[in-house]
Amino acid sequence: MTTTLPCATEPAAYAAPGPTTDGPTTDGPADPDAPSLPSLQARFRPVFDRIAQGAAERERTRSLAHEPIAWLRDSGFTALRVPRRLGGAGASVEQLFALWTELAEADSNVAQILRPHFGFLDRVLIDRDAATQARWLPLAARGAVFGNATTEVGTGTLGTLQTTLVPDAQPGWWRLDGRKFYSTGTLYADWVTVVARAVEPGKEDQTVHAVVPTSEAGVQRFDDWRGFGQRLTGSGTTVLSQVRVPDDAVIRFPRAQPTPLVAYFQLAHLATLAGIARALQRDAIAYVQARRRVFSHGSATLPKDDPLVQHIVGQLAAVAGQLRQFLGVLALHAAQCLPQGQRMHGQRQQHAGQPQNAHGDRAGCHLRHGPGHHHGAEHGQHGAQQHDLACGQVQRLLALAIPGQPGDGGQP
Repeated sequence: MTTTLPCATEPAAYAAPGPTTDGPTTDGPADPDAPSLPSLQARFRPVFDRIAQGAAERERTRSLAHEPIAWLRDSGFTALRVPRRLGGAGASVEQLFALWTELAEADSNVAQILRPHFGFLDRVLIDRDAATQARWLPLAARGAVFGNATTEVGTGTLGTLQTTLVPDAQPGWWRLDGRKFYSTGTLYADWVTVVARAVEPGKEDQTVHAVVPTSEAGVQRFDDWRGFGQRLTGSGTTVLSQVRVPDDAVIRFPRAQPTPLVAYFQLAHLATLAGIARALQRDAIAYVQARRRVFSHGSATLPKDDPLVQHIVGQLAAVAGQLRQFLGVLALHAAQCLPQGQRMHGQRQQHAGQPQNAHGDRAGCHLRHGPGHHHGAEHGQHGAQQHDLACGQVQRLLALAIPGQPGDGGQP
């Protein structure tokens, strides 16, 4: 038996704002006339295949993924979650994450590049009014890609930001100054959402999002990421120097409240991990099938027939399948909550069909380290290492979805 999990409750680049309405609105259920998942897969799989063909070479030569992002933009993939009434595909959350996994299988760098983009679109859908939606979502429908500039170097004290937004001398405008790091996706983006501290005389400081064109004077982006994980996501420095921002490009999202967006961003990590697992399974099979030399104490004339080799490949397949199952449960839960614009408070979904975790730990090790640096396995290794850092949060998500999983100890 399944119990439904409950949800709690300008410069030229700036377009004119849309019509206003009273109060927040939500996107509502997916458009019944929206394309089916098979039709979306048929539409985008040729693009994913094209991206996959160059993934290992891009990783080897550290070539930024500008072309793949352009292919996805031109195909309409970046407008998947934009409602049809605003020019997008109107795809559901489940459809998005099913396709996201396939994209991550093709190139996990590219999937991670678009995480801030889709997160921004869904946040506008669930947390803002129709005027804000009409202001930004049609841009995505026309191909605009959104990046992020959130994290700052320093102590990272909770609730403090060094990046400031202050009133400009011209009424209705602001000036944005700051330096951000770990700006995933921004090298590829047309717009960047900058988390800043709005400072006005006589008023309490507010945390806001300033949405600015990456081509705007005063915006500088640097490809200087040398940290862990994926190498091509553009997660470097963004410098903002006296950037002019109109008032209607300053978004005040609800804060200090529970939000499904925290879970949404971790679900994106899980979808990327599921794609990496599928890619490693695929590459391991191709590698083993092509091998002819066996070790002297082996149990078969070809490596592909050796039971020990088959055991390891089977573990990889088990992890990939388990991740797909987890992702399906969580995406279904997200679909129940996100379109309603409501809040998740950590209630658990009771799910009778608990997947077994017989080989999770050992196969997870193979997922992280891969079968070696062959056939793009290193590419998967680096992507999985980055997403390992999200595993704690993912385990808490799994605890919401499937009782008895590690971390199933109460509120997330």
